[in-house]
Amino acid sequence: MLMPDRRLLLAALSASWLAPAARAADAVNSTGDLRLGPPRDFSFDWLTALAQKNATQPYKPPQSRAAQIIKGIDFDAVQKIRFRADHTLWAQGPDPVSFFHLNKYSADPVILHAVEGGKAREILYGPDYFDYKASGLDAHALANLGFAGFRVMDAAHKPTDWLAFQGASYFRSSGQDAQYGASARGIAINTGTATPEEFPRFSEFWLETNGPAIAIHALLDGPSITGAYRFDAMKNETGAVVMNVHSVLFFRADIARLGIAPLTSMYWYGENERRKAADWRPEIHDSDGLALWTGKGERIWRPLIDPPQVMTNAFLDDNPKGFGLIQRDRDFENYQDDGAFYNRRPGIWVEPKGDWGPGAVQLVEIPTDDEIHDNIVACWRPDAPIKRGGSLSFDYRLY
Repeated sequence: MLMPDRRLLLAALSASWLAPAARAADAVNSTGDLRLGPPRDFSFDWLTALAQKNATQPYKPPQSRAAQIIKGIDFDAVQKIRFRADHTLWAQGPDPVSFFHLNKYSADPVILHAVEGGKAREILYGPDYFDYKASGLDAHALANLGFAGFRVMDAAHKPTDWLAFQGASYFRSSGQDAQYGASARGIAINTGTATPEEFPRFSEFWLETNGPAIAIHALLDGPSITGAYRFDAMKNETGAVVMNVHSVLFFRADIARLGIAPLTSMYWYGENERRKAADWRPEIHDSDGLALWTGKGERIWRPLIDPPQVMTNAFLDDNPKGFGLIQRDRDFENYQDDGAFYNRRPGIWVEPKGDWGPGAVQLVEIPTDDEIHDNIVACWRPDAPIKRGGSLSFDYRLY
């Protein structure tokens, strides 16, 4: 199981979490505005230097805050906590940003900054950013909690989100059909091996408007790796989302299996495994296959399955043109689910930029007996050994 409960993630990313603008009188010590710390110089070169320095120091796991309270904020409780829209970042812009509350499944706080003119200012957390009335939680007990992540909204007058970062190094987009499904990740480490998988996390973000795009800078941190990322994300007039990704990685330890541009999805059963159908729905999956465009120009389609045991396939290649997890079947009749709308789930396509050299697109399929588990991973695994003290850089475009 790659995530504890994907129902929470998908529910958290739905528009239901954005409450109407709250009145200042309803908030706890509310100023009715976003609070920012003092300005500090910021650049991607500075972020890269910070990641490189961190790689020379021992890993420090995040400190839990109000752990017992957070442990009790489960799937049902988290949906009763409402973000107050009057604390939105860039509320009057085309891409306003709202924030996620910590919960049982995303319990580690992240630090958020707003960047303008080369200056970064921390977004200072306070319990007044959220409305706790329906949840029954005491806002004063959550004074120093921190945020679980953030999401980018279409517009202040149209409260639906199209991009979100929450949990480890996961991020997601709702695509043209405004429906979340498959996820992307910053990095994957030891997925599908005999040793436990490591989940490095984006511990800190710097958000910046960049013309028609939003620039998201992120600091990656984990026991075996650190990294600096820049995501330039844009939603075009058709609703399609395109992200240019630049990553610089530094290694604290040897890594047996490094996954670049990892994609994560869910596949329980489909037209090739109807015997597994558990109810009236003929198919249940976010993606139905892995698509490959090899360095030599060959097109490959590998249908997904729910295997009896963990299964790993490697498609050897040199400088691939692209790969992705795709939901090709868009016909509602083949799913008959008017709640999950699997026919609307977005595919994700990775287009490498520059020469990625020799390696393999790796597909890991994990057994599941429920749709709440993400059990599919696809990523690029470079041939070069990953050694402590080394570094790598990758550029790619996500569609």
